[in-house]
Amino acid sequence: MGVISVFSLSFLPNVESYSAPGQEEKNDSVSFNETFRLLCSSVKLLMILPLIIYNGMSLAFIFGDIPTGISNRCFGGSWNLYTTAIFYLANAFCERVLHPSFVVSYIFGKCVEKKWMSRTVMCLIAFFCQVASFCFIIFYHIPDKTTNPADLPLALTMVVVLSAGDAVWESQPPAILQSFYGKDSERNAAMANYKMWQSLGWCAQFVLGVIFNKDSDLTMKAIILLSLLVVGYIFLVILDKRVAKLDMKKGESAALLAGYTDPTTASVSSVC
Repeated sequence: MGVISVFSLSFLPNVESYSAPGQEEKNDSVSFNETFRLLCSSVKLLMILPLIIYNGMSLAFIFGDIPTGISNRCFGGSWNLYTTAIFYLANAFCERVLHPSFVVSYIFGKCVEKKWMSRTVMCLIAFFCQVASFCFIIFYHIPDKTTNPADLPLALTMVVVLSAGDAVWESQPPAILQSFYGKDSERNAAMANYKMWQSLGWCAQFVLGVIFNKDSDLTMKAIILLSLLVVGYIFLVILDKRVAKLDMKKGESAALLAGYTDPTTASVSSVC
């Protein structure tokens, strides 16, 4: 089916790009130099970088290590797909923050919509969710082919809690980066850096998988990821307290979209 789907793409018609009358189409491409220039010049991007790398590594851990190291080893191969499906279901349930079209992704989005939860609180909840999940993997050992009826519900609960934190780390860092930069070129370069370092984190986790390739090494991988999570969150807190606020005040976001590099000054001047 995959081959047929890819082959069918060759029969799709070419559609010309559309631009509004009287407006020139913007070039959204980002060069290699622009990407690394922003990386070397922006403290805000550097401060959030550890969390982006961690997110890529944690995704590889969730899709590569949990099915083989927990589901397959403890409950049998038939549970691999169920574990992944439960992760995606819980992830969608919590990811309505930036994707309101998801029907089941309701809790976080409703809290943000009603102003019950700020971005900093959301990141704090994600941090504790994933710390709890990694502590479960590190300290609670599920034996091979376990017969304890409590092990399966506990493992699935761990997957759900881990995915709740992942929903925040996948949606909020790109949103935070886009709120930091007012120019299109800077935002595009920030997104290019985000995807590049997230992908490098994904690759780094698979390199760790080659080094720690035994089922007993799952605990070591969880310790490494927990350490990176703590470091990334500490940098995020410093970023929020010392460099740039994660939650902007009213009018600052609009000032950035208007092209101001200092939204605080712009919002003040507009009020005056």
